[in-house]
Amino acid sequence: MENLTFVKMSDCPKNVQKEVAAVFVEGYYNDLSQLNKNKEVLVEALEGSFNPDVFYLAYSNDKIIGINACSNNKGRALNLDKQKFRKHFGLIKGSIIYSIMIKEFHYHLDYPDNKAYIECVATLPETRGKGVATKLMQFIIDSETYTEYELEVTDTNTSARKIYEKMGFVTFKTVPEKKSKSRGFNERIYMKYNKNKPVS
Repeated sequence: MENLTFVKMSDCPKNVQKEVAAVFVEGYYNDLSQLNKNKEVLVEALEGSFNPDVFYLAYSNDKIIGINACSNNKGRALNLDKQKFRKHFGLIKGSIIYSIMIKEFHYHLDYPDNKAYIECVATLPETRGKGVATKLMQFIIDSETYTEYELEVTDTNTSARKIYEKMGFVTFKTVPEKKSKSRGFNERIYMKYNKNKPVS
């Protein structure tokens, strides 16, 4: 990638909430399209939800092409707005979607101060397979002072799992997905990385 740079969202000199929302929608469109197939509506509903204190961004030629959140016991990646969901998805549907998503993104991480949770990893379609997500995650690990990192990946996302394993993440738990048919995967795989243990 040309002119690839990384920056913490809170250090951006301008408001990039809409750009981050666009990358998030592209990265999770398979799931989000069940809410609304219009990407612009999804971006508008999510704009403003991204916690700049935990998000890191990958830029190429002044364009955001990748995002990654490094959440902790003080804050999660997304701060969802129920009223915006109701506005864009309707009163009933918006409320239901909100209640589902807060279970995924709003629960408190009962972590010690030296531990972080990697979430919301996404890149633009045209940049995938070019190492952007890997380089961004490595930048986070090198920049942050946490000694332990955890993440979750589905069993069907084999390419991401291989990347994580190559970086030194190891599986420590698997949890069967109750709604596997509707979600499109069979289990959630939890992986961790210890900064003090070199990759073998």
